[in-house]
Amino acid sequence: MIRRQALSAILTCLALPAITQAADPSPVDAVLSAMRAAEGGEGWKDVRTLHLVLTVAHGGQSLREERWEDVATGRYLDRTSWPSFDFVTAFDGVTPWRQSRSGIAYQMGDVDAALIAVDEAYRVSRAWWFPDRHAATITLSGQRTEQGRRYDVLDITPESGRRFEAWVDHATHLLDHTIEDQAEDHVVTRYADYRAVAGIRLPFTIRSGDGGDPAADDVATVETVAVNEAPPDGLYALPPLPPADIELPAGQNSVDIAFRLTATNRILVPILVNGTARLEAEFDSGGSLILRPGVVAELGLNADGQTKQSGGGEGSTVAQNGRVSTVKLGDATVHDLAFHSFASAPAAPQALIGQEILQRFVVHFDFDRQIMTLTKPAAFAYSGAGAIIPFDIQDNQPEIKGQVDGIAGRFAIDTGDSGSLLLIAPFARRYGLVARYLGDLPYSGKAVGTTRGVWARQRVARFAFDGADGRPAAEAHEPVTRISLQKSGFDAHPYVSGNIGLGILKQFNLTFDYARGRLILERNHLYGEKDVFNRAGLTLSRKDDHWTIGAVYAGSPAGAANLKTGDTVTSVDGLPAEQVTDDDIALKLKGPVGSSMRLQIRGETGERIVTLTLRDLL
Repeated sequence: MIRRQALSAILTCLALPAITQAADPSPVDAVLSAMRAAEGGEGWKDVRTLHLVLTVAHGGQSLREERWEDVATGRYLDRTSWPSFDFVTAFDGVTPWRQSRSGIAYQMGDVDAALIAVDEAYRVSRAWWFPDRHAATITLSGQRTEQGRRYDVLDITPESGRRFEAWVDHATHLLDHTIEDQAEDHVVTRYADYRAVAGIRLPFTIRSGDGGDPAADDVATVETVAVNEAPPDGLYALPPLPPADIELPAGQNSVDIAFRLTATNRILVPILVNGTARLEAEFDSGGSLILRPGVVAELGLNADGQTKQSGGGEGSTVAQNGRVSTVKLGDATVHDLAFHSFASAPAAPQALIGQEILQRFVVHFDFDRQIMTLTKPAAFAYSGAGAIIPFDIQDNQPEIKGQVDGIAGRFAIDTGDSGSLLLIAPFARRYGLVARYLGDLPYSGKAVGTTRGVWARQRVARFAFDGADGRPAAEAHEPVTRISLQKSGFDAHPYVSGNIGLGILKQFNLTFDYARGRLILERNHLYGEKDVFNRAGLTLSRKDDHWTIGAVYAGSPAGAANLKTGDTVTSVDGLPAEQVTDDDIALKLKGPVGSSMRLQIRGETGERIVTLTLRDLL
């Protein structure tokens, strides 16, 4: 996703009051007046729309971007054309929306999207010169020097928005760059090569990045600009659903597909890609189609580009993009889908699927029978007694309102999270949850990036899903809880409170009804089952024909046996390591209290046999 701050907008307000300034407004007025004069002065009064075509250098690729701006109101549409899909971000005057590689446009309902929207609309409507378009508090924080140049730095907080900095060149009075801290990104956007266009001046080079390595920036070059061109009717509105790209057998409105719920808490669904590759795909409500590089090579697919791919952890990886002709789930077929591809852990499934299916069908998971049902939305009607939970979309996943022991928050619904409850770092800090729940058992892991935090020794007593009236409509009790301590990545998101993983979700037969913005929860045979934490006190990861100890928890059976991180496990309960599966390990680590686990260990002190007697740690 290309993020840009100039020449872009998302949310604005109508008929907003005049600007609010510091006690002495004259220094602010002086900077803004000089800036306006340098960028076109009175010429901006007559500007109603801008239509730009740009070339964007991104990750070794040259992309085409088309940008429409309604300067008077802040509405906008930005379409970036990748080789395999178009990515659109837009604002219709009320709500920001997006069309990603899944191909279907959807409204954004999360806090960060709204804050980005407010700030973007403010900039695009040039409300620093036209305060009647959007109110803000503006202060002059002072002058700063950077690489020999002097800047007047304005702190701007649009009404209902988020503070950002505008650095104005003291010599030329042109806006040089803006800085904004968004939920997961530090965004620095630099403007250069100002040129005269229809009585105003616009930057023809826009460089966007995180302020770190300039080589990683996106660099957009304006190719053409049209001022006051009439936009197509309905340009900024959420588009209607595209023509149906799904196939079900004649006369059927729904199909059933058997899925596998693994001991490691993964939903694995059989899929057929391009009619030849039979794969097990993890169903992830927080993700969309991903094919591992080996699958891409096997199918002879074209995958190109260098897209930054981030996730729950700190850090990111690089993905390539491509398209497949068909994906079949049972008797249901979806045509012409975009995919990402990047290297992942050896134990990861060959494929991942999620958003593109959830957007096209009502998706029901019956954990009693391990059957997934896909139904055409127009043919779906619900008359059961399950709890109906409304959701918005945060980035690309459902987000609900809920409560952790009565503390209200916003929680992502993530079938791709094998845990139960993750409390996001800023939410946990705000309410002192590490101390409250005795979080002192460190964890770390690998997702996209590195995850880190602590397990809570004192369990959350109740997690509640809020219904449409704001009252609890469904709940889960005593989930195993981890608390993030990250500084970046999704697990450090300032506007999301937590992640609800499959450990909680599988206690309900789930219905995802995207067409109506609701999740339906019906208790099943797993409801109320004790949520079991690792009773051996160690983690294991496969490496070639053996398993390696990744972590040993203090005070655990593994810790008492003096096992060490990096030790090799060559057999488990007498079975050679190469014959032991991920599910085998998961079941053994959560075996009954008092049962034993016998490991053959090879470490610094040689080989030995260790027998662990399992017990509850949390």
